[in-house]
Amino acid sequence: MQDANREDLFTANEFWKDFTSLNDSSALLSRDKVFLYDTIGSTNTELLKKLNEEIYSCGKSLLCESGNDSSLASQLTKEGRSFHKTLLAAAEQTAGRGRIGRKFYSPAKSGIYFSFAYVQPGGIKNPSMYTITSVVGVCRAIKKLFGIQCSIKWVNDIYLGQKKICGILTEGITNPKSGTVECAVVGIGINILSDENLPDELKDKAGAILDGKKAASASRTKLLAACMNEILKSLDSNENIMEEYKSLSMLTGRTVKVIPTIGNESSSYTAKVLGITDDASLIVQKEDGSQAQLNSGEVSLMLN
Repeated sequence: MQDANREDLFTANEFWKDFTSLNDSSALLSRDKVFLYDTIGSTNTELLKKLNEEIYSCGKSLLCESGNDSSLASQLTKEGRSFHKTLLAAAEQTAGRGRIGRKFYSPAKSGIYFSFAYVQPGGIKNPSMYTITSVVGVCRAIKKLFGIQCSIKWVNDIYLGQKKICGILTEGITNPKSGTVECAVVGIGINILSDENLPDELKDKAGAILDGKKAASASRTKLLAACMNEILKSLDSNENIMEEYKSLSMLTGRTVKVIPTIGNESSSYTAKVLGITDDASLIVQKEDGSQAQLNSGEVSLMLN
C-alpha cells in the first residue's frame, strides 16, 4: 500500500511527520502519546490495560474534584492529562473485538486499527457521541485522501456501496473507586485493501476503500493522521456534527430488520427508517404504523 515514490513506513515517526504536515494539527496531539505496533492483540484492550495498570490499580483518578476553574489542566489530574489523547495503532490485531464481544477481523497488510483515549472533564455523559464524531471524522478523512464518499450505517459502521469498510467501538471507562465514567476509549478499524483470505462469513459483507486495487495514493500513517486530525478537531471544539451524520445515513427511507435486544432474534421486527434524532436515536416506523426511537440494538438492511 504505497505510491511509486514512497515506502509505506508504519512507524510513530512517520505518523508524526504526516500528522504535523496538516494545518494546525500539532496542537491536537503530543508525540510522546503515540504508539504504533506491527502486531497487537487489541488496541482497545491494550489501552484499557495501560489505564488499569498505571492509574486505577494505584487508586488514582483521571479527574480532579470539582472546582471553580474551568480550564482543562485544572480539571484533569496529572494522570488524566497523561492519559488524555493517548493513541495506539497497529497494522494487525490478533484479538480484535467489536460490539458485544464479537471478533473483529484485523489482518496484516490490508488495513489500519487504532484506539485513542479522550478524558472528559466532569465525566462522560453520552459515550455514543464519541462514536458519532469519530464516524464522521473517518468519512471526512477518506473523502479528502481518496476522493470517495462513504455512507454510515447506524450507529457505528461505515460503508462503501453495500459493504462495510470500517467499524467503531466506543467504551465508556468507569473509575472503580468513584463510579464516575471518566473517559472514552474509541477503537476504529478500517479496511484499505481487499484481503484474499477473508473468512467465508465476511466475503459478502466486508469491503475496502481500494477494493480490487493494488496501490494507494495515501499510506496507512497518512490515513491514520487524517482521521485523528478530523476527529480531535471536532471533539476539542465540541463541533455539532449531527446534521452531517444524518446526511450520510444509508438507512433513511430504507426497510430494515430491527433487533431491539442484540442476540435476541425473537424480538426482531420489520420497520422503515424515518430518520435520526439529534441525540443519535434511530426513528423507525413499524408495519402497524406506530413509531419507535432506538438508542440501542441492531438493524440490518432488507431487500426492498
